[in-house]
Amino acid sequence: MRPAQAALRARSRDEHIRQVFKAFDPTCSGFVARADLHAAFAAACPHVPEATVDQIFNEVDADGDGRVTPADFSAMMLFGQMSSFPARAAIVT
Repeated sequence: MRPAQAALRARSRDEHIRQVFKAFDPTCSGFVARADLHAAFAAACPHVPEATVDQIFNEVDADGDGRVTPADFSAMMLFGQMSSFPARAAIVT
């Protein structure tokens, strides 16, 4: 793959992640709150237990501040399984 193609693909991937993040951040606060995640799951997957949604939130909220930042969200989207995330410092430089 040529460098220009790789750059275009990376931009497209990053834009996709931004658009998905926006769907989870309905108030445009710049982060996803626990209530936002519960609302998204209630609308899209109402059969998922609230405890599971809380577990997902806790794993994605890398620094435990009660907010899923764009960096946290991007890491989840890029690296898949939450329990196998690389260290935050390796993701956000």
